[in-house]
Amino acid sequence: MRNFLKIAVLGGVVYLAYKYLYPYLLERSNKEYADYEEYDENDGKTTFKGADGLSYVRGYPMPNNINDFSIDKPMLITKPDVFIFNEKPRSGFQVVLDREKNKIKYFPPNPNQSNEIYIADYNEVKDKFVMLENYLKK
Repeated sequence: MRNFLKIAVLGGVVYLAYKYLYPYLLERSNKEYADYEEYDENDGKTTFKGADGLSYVRGYPMPNNINDFSIDKPMLITKPDVFIFNEKPRSGFQVVLDREKNKIKYFPPNPNQSNEIYIADYNEVKDKFVMLENYLKK
């Protein structure tokens, strides 16, 4: 009889957890992914998605010509699945444009990581970045 009561109580606890706790946790988990689509579609930005379909960045496409920038130090974001300048995908950082040489320079913010300065040809890396703001000349 005592074993029957233990089994009944355990069964009741499992049933209540499945009936009330599981739907709550499932709804909470779905809300985390629901934020993926919550943005203003009329802000002029483009969504660049990763190969997994979940990772993404929103920003403005890079111009074809380095001279189309209105500033010399734009904030850029790497596209999903792109590793560049020893940074992870979807990393945002400020670069310096060298218009005369058609180059992008990146100085890592943490001097303990590296004292290295990264320089790349603009035409080779423009498809790997997204502009955080619209830095194009108007």
